[in-house]
Amino acid sequence: MREDFSTILARAEARKGGELALAQLMPYVASQEELVDLPDDRYLAMMTKCINQAGFSWKVIENKWPEFEQAFFWLRSPEVELFVAGAVGGLRQ
Repeated sequence: MREDFSTILARAEARKGGELALAQLMPYVASQEELVDLPDDRYLAMMTKCINQAGFSWKVIENKWPEFEQAFFWLRSPEVELFVAGAVGGLRQ
């Protein structure tokens, strides 16, 4: 049986205490402009986080995330940026 989204939404609103209560539970969604302005290391960090969450408890990853960020801090260096730019440029040829 396939349900219409409006039915699912109405059920979620009822369970969570109304439209406003449900909206407050939803994650922040960045605008296209915010995403364009995001540095590459933030995309790499999020991909790393998602990959790790696939194999570990999400709570463990959330609690240890500051240590992950510190361990990968070197990825923001100009040398790494030059390497990546060269590698990507080589793939385009």
